[in-house]
Amino acid sequence: ETNVERTWETNITGVQKILNWCYNIPKKPCFIQISSDMSIRPINTYGTTKWMADQLIKNQLPHDSVILYACHLFGNSTAPKKTFPNWVVEKIREKKEFEVAANIYCRPTWTRDVRRAIEWIIEGGYRGELVVAGADYVSKWDHARLIEDSMYVLIDSNDSIIKRGFGYRGPAARESADLWKEKIPRFSNTTPLEESTRLFMKE
Repeated sequence: ETNVERTWETNITGVQKILNWCYNIPKKPCFIQISSDMSIRPINTYGTTKWMADQLIKNQLPHDSVILYACHLFGNSTAPKKTFPNWVVEKIREKKEFEVAANIYCRPTWTRDVRRAIEWIIEGGYRGELVVAGADYVSKWDHARLIEDSMYVLIDSNDSIIKRGFGYRGPAARESADLWKEKIPRFSNTTPLEESTRLFMKE
């Protein structure tokens, strides 16, 4: 949101460059776009540019593309930007109280589930739209507590250093769509959040 030009370059210009490359291939590959819950009902720059990119793909490769909707991806990565669980782990290791939004709900999606969905698409020849959002609809605070519990055995939840906070207030608030309620086919083989969090912590 702080760098509109870069967001546009990545989400729209970058996608169009790949689409242009696809035109030069006699046998069209399947273009798999990892989109976001934010593109369903865009309310900010990120969501709007993701929605615009999705429309480019649908219009230019209607029979050779998949729009894969995910939400709050997490998993170990070498990318400089940390995922939410990585940030929570770092904060817990500091052993100081911190707040996590208890009023923001989403379906955290493990990157390994996304990989499984992509393999299923490639093997089965699926085309169109597909939801790969996580199996559990929870607050960010709930997810942070799962991470904390996987690091330490707490006697009581009152011992937690993660306090309930409130985030994304005002016109820029994130109103995350519950992707399971959208009328879009869903990849059902996603891992329950408690299990995916535990496995993520072991990676």
